[in-house]
Amino acid sequence: MTSVDVLRLGPAHAPALARLLAEHVQERHGGSPPRPDRYWAEKLLAEPHIRLLGAHLDGELIGFALVHELTDCLTGLETGLLETVFVRPGARGRGAGRELLAAVAAEGRTRAWSRLRWIVDEEAGRSTLPRHVGLDAPTRIRLVPITRQ
Repeated sequence: MTSVDVLRLGPAHAPALARLLAEHVQERHGGSPPRPDRYWAEKLLAEPHIRLLGAHLDGELIGFALVHELTDCLTGLETGLLETVFVRPGARGRGAGRELLAAVAAEGRTRAWSRLRWIVDEEAGRSTLPRHVGLDAPTRIRLVPITRQ
């Protein structure tokens, strides 16, 4: 079995990341599959407070983790907020999710984050990854809609 490699994503990864983002949206929201949006992928990759890590298997990008780096308002220390971990459905079960989480933790140690927050919402209940790392119950998340006027 080939091992999964994780690395920091950069501008050259935009086309592959765009395809994965489209798959992620399709899985979460259903409906017609969105087309890969390279502009959005490039924008995320250029954002200085976002860390994007990618899981590669046999030279193909099969998953990603997106982490926002934030300043904790109580301590003034930097902290990480893991927004999402996504692995292409056909590539699941090979350890890519666990490797991504390990790489995110290593990034946090390197950047001296005070902690890493990971909110696993109820919609992600289909994933087995949270249970593999010891999170038994999904967190209730309250969304406050922001409407444009």
